[in-house]
Amino acid sequence: MRKEFNWSSFINKDIAIHCKTEEEAKDFIKCADENGCHWINSDDDDENSSETTCYYVHGAETCYRSLYGSLFHGSTDYYKECGYIILEWSDYMEKEFTIEDLKSGYMVEIVKGSRCMVVTDHCGLSLYDTKTWNRKAAIKNIRLKNDLPSFSSYDIVKVYGYKKDALNQNTIDDRELLWEYEEPKKELTIEEIEKN
Repeated sequence: MRKEFNWSSFINKDIAIHCKTEEEAKDFIKCADENGCHWINSDDDDENSSETTCYYVHGAETCYRSLYGSLFHGSTDYYKECGYIILEWSDYMEKEFTIEDLKSGYMVEIVKGSRCMVVTDHCGLSLYDTKTWNRKAAIKNIRLKNDLPSFSSYDIVKVYGYKKDALNQNTIDDRELLWEYEEPKKELTIEEIEKN
């Protein structure tokens, strides 16, 4: 589940977009171009402007900002020093949620129905039961539930993001649902439909 990006706020406020990978940078520049944000020295007819990322300059620290629809690039450190709000483009990309997207502080719901907190411990990221705080499993030993039959009671069926306030961290109140397993739709044959 992708967050909705507010292009008007990006164009008119002190917001910088961080792209950790060249794939993210290409996706951002393409979306920016589609929403009227172009490089400062390009015109609307420049076909190559949406392919130019300048990612090679700052690498994994690449950030972009807009000034009245003109795009600029810089490093995350530069925009932090200038007081910009830094947003992660990966939160807004149209992409499939993967186990690698889990972060410490997220909450998940597993097949068994219980909720677990994603926590950094001696194994890296692990799941801890929110009622008992017992460690359930290391992230490397679990998966997001997919169309295959579940092979583990720790398969994740829902992922919630960070809690907006620090109180009562072990609830889903005030957490955004980032991903949810959807049962595959079964195609019925005409014979099956007529039977029902």
